[in-house]
Amino acid sequence: MSAIRTSHSQPDNSKVQTSTVIDGLRWRTRVDPRHPVCADIEEFAVSDEHYHMDVNPEETHVFLESFSDRGDRCIAGWTHKVGKGRFLGLTPGHTAGVINHPMMKKLIIQSVKWLAE
Repeated sequence: MSAIRTSHSQPDNSKVQTSTVIDGLRWRTRVDPRHPVCADIEEFAVSDEHYHMDVNPEETHVFLESFSDRGDRCIAGWTHKVGKGRFLGLTPGHTAGVINHPMMKKLIIQSVKWLAE
């Protein structure tokens, strides 16, 4: 297991301040069924990197959270309005095993459709 700390800017003018990446943790999700991206998405568990994201809660809709086996709670999916456009951040998906999980596949497809509306 490894951890690194990074700072980076997002296309929406750095609403995400920092992240900590922890490799190889087993974690489960919790979805917000009110967000269209999460339609028919059931909670699921995968082993993947786990990011600790800091977002501006006044401008952010968190639709996916992750909970690691060691007790960490993280934002795993969020959206912002950017002018007349949309921004969607989704942190899971660093391995073929995660991307091929049925709920993750559906989440990616629904995310792309939501962004294209």
